[in-house]
Amino acid sequence: MQQTLSIHFTGNFLAWHRWFLYEYEQALRNECGYKGYAPYWDWVKYADAPEKSPIFNGDPYSLGGNGKYIPHNGTIIQVPEGVVGQPLYLPPGLGGGCVEQGPFTTVNLGPLGLTTKPPGPNGGLGYNPRCLERDVGPALNQRYANASSVLCE
Repeated sequence: MQQTLSIHFTGNFLAWHRWFLYEYEQALRNECGYKGYAPYWDWVKYADAPEKSPIFNGDPYSLGGNGKYIPHNGTIIQVPEGVVGQPLYLPPGLGGGCVEQGPFTTVNLGPLGLTTKPPGPNGGLGYNPRCLERDVGPALNQRYANASSVLCE
């Protein structure tokens, strides 16, 4: 979370994220005794319906379901201070409200203040229990995680 405001708006985000996932998997193995592997999400396979993928379908092995549907106009992500660029518009997904199914339905930190929601305690890093909100939908994946965007020729 401490890197959220600085890493997401850089050219090396994807390389950083791959390293982050590797370190996360190593911590699970070395500190928690986890013997399995980190799940793989096939971006192309689920580009048209990411909310139905095994990652977000709400079953016990998922990251939880989508949030309860709340009609809205999407989300505007503010560019962090010191970063050149325009705010990012994220089209509305098929949720937007609290996640009601699956193993992850609550969150204790945040928000970080990238959206119109004010940051939580201690700049978003303080204890702030509440429901986990999620707004998964096809618009971003159809544009950025389709076969021609993901696969190299």
